[in-house]
Amino acid sequence: MNWLLKIIVISCILSSCSSKDKNFCDCMKASDDFNRINQEILSGNKKRQKIDKAKRLLKIKKNRCDQYRNTLGPEMLEKKKDCQ
Repeated sequence: MNWLLKIIVISCILSSCSSKDKNFCDCMKASDDFNRINQEILSGNKKRQKIDKAKRLLKIKKNRCDQYRNTLGPEMLEKKKDCQ
């Protein structure tokens, strides 16, 4: 029975080390997508299609990132490391 307890403890440790906040990673991806399109627009590509896409991506970003609005910088950097 002792070996079973060791396996449970080890699996708990491994799962906590590899656990990442998938919602936060989705938020970061949405932010990156929006920033990329927005940079294109600011660089002169002001086609209607790009602007519409930027608006859609901004809505997605706001939706996915809303729960992290009050998260402090150091905590966000730690979460971001887990996403890479």
